[in-house]
Amino acid sequence: MKEITEIIKIKMRAVLEMLEQFGIPDMLLARFAGVYFWVSACNILWIKDQNIQILEEWKEFITKISPVSTILWMILGFMVLSLYHFFTPPKLHFADTAALFSGLLFFSLTVIWRCGNSYLCFGVGITAMVFIFYMMGKINHDHLDRLPLRAAAAVVGVTALIVVVFVSMTTICRHKVFTTAGFDFGVFMQMFHSLAKDLTAVTTFERNMPLSHFNVHASYIFYLMTPIYAIFPHAETLLIVQALLAAGGVVPLFLIARNRGFKGASLVLVCTVYLFCAGIMTPCFFDFHENAFLPTLLMWLFYAVERKNDILFYIMSALVCIVKEDAPLYVICISLFLFFEEKGRRRLHGLLAAVPSFLYFAIINNWLMEHGDGQMMSSTRLGILTTNPEAGFAGIAANVLTHPAYFFSLLITEESVLFVLQSLLPLLFLPMITKKIHRFWLLVPYVIMNLVIGADYPAAAQIGYQYSFGTTCVLVYMAVINCADMEREKRNTILSACAVLSMLLSVGLLSDKYQYVERYREKPEYYRNIETCLDAIPEDACVIADSWIVPHVADRDELYQFDISDIGLDKNKNPVGLVNPRGYDFFVLNRNNKHTKTAIPFLEAEGFTVYAEAEGYVVIYVNPDYTFAD
Repeated sequence: MKEITEIIKIKMRAVLEMLEQFGIPDMLLARFAGVYFWVSACNILWIKDQNIQILEEWKEFITKISPVSTILWMILGFMVLSLYHFFTPPKLHFADTAALFSGLLFFSLTVIWRCGNSYLCFGVGITAMVFIFYMMGKINHDHLDRLPLRAAAAVVGVTALIVVVFVSMTTICRHKVFTTAGFDFGVFMQMFHSLAKDLTAVTTFERNMPLSHFNVHASYIFYLMTPIYAIFPHAETLLIVQALLAAGGVVPLFLIARNRGFKGASLVLVCTVYLFCAGIMTPCFFDFHENAFLPTLLMWLFYAVERKNDILFYIMSALVCIVKEDAPLYVICISLFLFFEEKGRRRLHGLLAAVPSFLYFAIINNWLMEHGDGQMMSSTRLGILTTNPEAGFAGIAANVLTHPAYFFSLLITEESVLFVLQSLLPLLFLPMITKKIHRFWLLVPYVIMNLVIGADYPAAAQIGYQYSFGTTCVLVYMAVINCADMEREKRNTILSACAVLSMLLSVGLLSDKYQYVERYREKPEYYRNIETCLDAIPEDACVIADSWIVPHVADRDELYQFDISDIGLDKNKNPVGLVNPRGYDFFVLNRNNKHTKTAIPFLEAEGFTVYAEAEGYVVIYVNPDYTFAD
């Protein structure tokens, strides 16, 4: 009996040894999961080619997929990976983890492609994260560090180029198919027209009267961009520059991560997190804004802090301050972070930057209150914190100090929960994970500009608006420095999960933006004919136009928006005429706007005649009193 038992043990050991040569059981789960994700992703692609929605029409999806063929393909893939493991030396035994990672990413991307659903992205991303944690425990982390610096830089450069090209191409096509609006793209188009002409930044569209944009927002940073626009005076210029500014922060981030001890693949992962950060890329699709300067400027400011480059620190601090009237808050908080982060005389640089930034913040906001549009802006942005808008920021600070419980109640609301998840979940809440309490100074802009203001001004707490450009950039930096404090294996694992989560959320939210490219390619002549029609309007004319047309006719001194307020109503709310129709040379109307049908009879009664019309979309009426230049 003992002999039989020994024989069985010997044979069992032989079987186990043979299985180990095939990588079983050590790589069994990774191999099975990798093959499963690859086959599932291929099934999804095949079904999508038949125009079946994989989630909404899930019952039809199931009937189209053969379980037998799915299992056979999985068996085939499993056998191929097993034979590869058997016939290759141990140093090449990376196929299973590579199959798992690529299959996981392939499957996840096919599921969330063009979904536009953050919650689906979260679900897929969290599932992917579980497998990433498992996979990272199976690999040799030494191999990740061996990626040469130039190769890492090349990968980051190519990824950044792809992101910039995608964002530029889709936002440009979005403009070409007339889905950019007067607010806010038309405002900046007319402002740059004025800047390129005489450096005044005067618009008539923004507040329905001639007024410098700098009386609304202290965005003097635009002067740096004016020479570019003067050479290339096109809407495309603004959109391309915005994409470059949003992605441009990856250069100093790469240098920061390298300075913090990141090597090889970890450098690529850090930059991937940034380049696919939804809070930095999605705002590019809300027209154009000065906040797009913040990612690049803030990252260079952080680089100056890291490298103890005082000259660069003060230059970048000054540039950040002139991005907008609230931007000095970034410099104040970063300076306070520097004061507590450094020791000795270097701490003084924090105070030397914080004090003038605070003074500029107070002075410029007070000036806007008295001479510009600051009171209206503060009441709409921070009205939830003030009982007297005329008291300004001093009154707001006093209210917060008097009743801090009310302030804390605004930090998380039902509406802001999604924003918190979108901005912090892809970073695995790393900005919060530190024992160095002074680093939380960097969270102040996020808390105030997004969460508190967002409690009363919803756009501030929505990922697709410009208010997340700067705050998200700060969150990424916090994630990097907190992650740098971890041991290598844990750091690589967390960065891998963050990179995948960031990629999935951005791809899920932005991939559907490719529809603008498709729409333009379907009817390029249609849209070009409309542009040609609009270009026929004389540049010296005073124009009133539909909001979606405004950005396409904004290269002029006088421009206004046509809406319901331009139609006179009687006491019963019935239209009785147009308000001051003779005050405009040209009415540029959208045939799809319900107010157009109301306005046309009144225009014709005033003697206006059709000047041009394009494709049933745009109709242009000219004032009978307008005199054309020779």
